[in-house]
Amino acid sequence: TPSNSSAASDVYKRQHPIFGKGPETFLLFFRAYAPVSFVRKTGALAHAGYPHCYFLQILVDFGLFGFGIFCLFVFSIFKKALISKQPFKIASLSSIVAHIFTNLFAFPSITEVLLLWFFVGIIFSEQKPSSGLRNRTLGSVFAIFVLLFTLIPLYTDFVFKKATNLPPRKALNIYKKMIFPQDYHLMNAGRRIIELYHETKDEKYLDEAESFFKKILAQNPYSALALNGMGFVWKEHFEKDKSRESFNKAKDFFTKALSVDPFLEAIYLNYGQLCERAYLFEEEAEIYKRGLEIYPENEKFLFKSGL
Repeated sequence: TPSNSSAASDVYKRQHPIFGKGPETFLLFFRAYAPVSFVRKTGALAHAGYPHCYFLQILVDFGLFGFGIFCLFVFSIFKKALISKQPFKIASLSSIVAHIFTNLFAFPSITEVLLLWFFVGIIFSEQKPSSGLRNRTLGSVFAIFVLLFTLIPLYTDFVFKKATNLPPRKALNIYKKMIFPQDYHLMNAGRRIIELYHETKDEKYLDEAESFFKKILAQNPYSALALNGMGFVWKEHFEKDKSRESFNKAKDFFTKALSVDPFLEAIYLNYGQLCERAYLFEEEAEIYKRGLEIYPENEKFLFKSGL
């Protein structure tokens, strides 16, 4: 959309335009530095934080240099397929063309990426004279290993979707079986375990949720959702033990989460509740004031400020 393109342009100007600053640049830079006027114009931001255009994403994350390499790679795929004049390879090219055009307005899923590389492999494959039995066996074993490795994301998605349809208590054991889970797998697992904590008030579920949030932060220390989740966990610990340590840990997580993503409403609510429980009413009011500067009509912020 025009707003997504404008956002990507703003982020692109803030980072190194030649080499970029690596994966997730758009997510980190846009949510940390987007002007309030943009948010008021477009409404509350979805947390995905992607421009919904694969090519804009590559340009922002990897700069002109990385984008140029990507374009060269795409050109080599077209050249290889068309020169071969083999129907099967040209058919594979049509699938890659569909992938490219679809992701002009989206961001590819893991399954789509796996299919892309499958068709690229077909295009670049070469028929060679049969080699010895030993070489063919080694090649088959290697191919099976690669296939199993590429199926891991699909297995994790399958496990995740299976757990999503189960009650939180049963889902917990299923979530633990995920292999190489992505951030959104872990975040949703953590959220559901928090729901279980709300139902039971059993602190063991806080520990389980914390383990999922920690895994996210190990992969991405700038995940505002995970930082907010960690802050929530320690906020609940503070509610029970009233210790300065628990308060400080919760405050540190909320502060860092706001520095990464000042547009995530849940941070203000959780941080404000922490200050309310610590009887720091002036600090609580200041937090909601900051939230109202971005979301002036937010009913929860207005209600809490009135209290």
